[in-house]
Amino acid sequence: MDNKYSWIINYISDNGAVDILNSVFVDAYIEHFNANFKVTNYGANK
Repeated sequence: MDNKYSWIINYISDNGAVDILNSVFVDAYIEHFNANFKVTNYGANK
């Protein structure tokens, strides 16, 4: 299983359902994987 997929499944298991506009989830994903992001005026913070 892909590392990112496993992380998402574990995150959902620990925190409940999420979507790509959930700022807590998005911030945790970006920080965990050091992912690139672009700040926008809508959706999640990053």
